[in-house]
Amino acid sequence: QTCALPISMAALGGQGELALPLIWNAGTYLWQAGLEADHSAGLERCRELLRSGAVLHHLQTMIRC
Repeated sequence: QTCALPISMAALGGQGELALPLIWNAGTYLWQAGLEADHSAGLERCRELLRSGAVLHHLQTMIRC
């Protein structure tokens, strides 16, 4: 049994084998929630959030609480 944490952390940084499924899932949710005008915009917003480090920063903030 392997630990999924390094793979998950890589995805949150926009890297690794789980990054693409994460982008598709989160991007779709952003679009369906009305936070983006269309699916393409939702995917791009998700890519930018991962690329900028905003997702990892938010996770670190939540863990410190």
